[in-house]
Amino acid sequence: MRKPLPSWTDSATSEGIVQFVRRVTNPSSPLFVPPDERIAVFDSDGTLWCEQPASALAFFVMHRLRDQSPEHLCLLDPALVDAAERGDIEFFQRLDLDQLSDILLQTNAGLTPEQFVTQAHRFLARSLHPRFGVPFRELTYRPMLELLAFLQAKDFRPFIVTGGGVEFVRAASEQLYGVPTERVAGATVDYSFERLDGKILVIRTRTLLGEPGEGEAKVRAIQHRIGRRPILAAGNSVGDEEMLEYTRSGQNASLCLLVEHDDAVREYAYDSHIESPARDSWLTVSMRHDFRRLFAKPTSVPAPGPRMLNVS
Repeated sequence: MRKPLPSWTDSATSEGIVQFVRRVTNPSSPLFVPPDERIAVFDSDGTLWCEQPASALAFFVMHRLRDQSPEHLCLLDPALVDAAERGDIEFFQRLDLDQLSDILLQTNAGLTPEQFVTQAHRFLARSLHPRFGVPFRELTYRPMLELLAFLQAKDFRPFIVTGGGVEFVRAASEQLYGVPTERVAGATVDYSFERLDGKILVIRTRTLLGEPGEGEAKVRAIQHRIGRRPILAAGNSVGDEEMLEYTRSGQNASLCLLVEHDDAVREYAYDSHIESPARDSWLTVSMRHDFRRLFAKPTSVPAPGPRMLNVS
């Protein structure tokens, strides 16, 4: 019989995941959860794909700044433009989700959804990660993709809950994760209604609907977008803490996964900074010990260090 999670090691972690899914999907189990209540929520950056040395959103923002016409550039902060031209990712790494979301609004206002998706796909296919030297779309975590597929095969409905750049994640969610665009939750851009040559268009504006950010904002996004409490949640940082606690607080059996980045050889090693007592009831996923294979596609893994940045 084929293993449901072949890229996971044979550990207590993978066994705990499989046993939980079996219990909540077995009609004879006291922990059985009906299919319409099998909601799973996943953070994106650092949980489903690489977020270092900065999030893919930060790299995309830098890419879009470098793509702006001169008339648009004069409306933007010169420091942003200068940092983008230099390829200074450390500058964008210091920006919070509110700032990145605002820049994304400014640099993509006036585009149709289709034009924006084209820009996102172009970035994911052509822009190379500064350490691994492969397109960003190749840096999804294979074990997490297998988990998503396993859950969907068991009648779970996975959603991605992101703190910023919902349209950017939506543009890539089906291609990267196999999660439909309508299952991405978070703050979204507002659109204007226009007619052009007898056709109706919706155009991106500079207004955001909802609140960008993590923590409590993610819990509110779950309620606004999904309307049900999840029974499974996966995150990797302090910004996911409330989402995990919210999932754990429900009446149904639940499983919370905390992905720990502890593999500096194959990826990066850094702390989640979660100190909540609730952490003791979560299942910790160690990249070093629980992931037999890390990325969706094979990559050469150079030691951490500076590398030429290509965000064309």
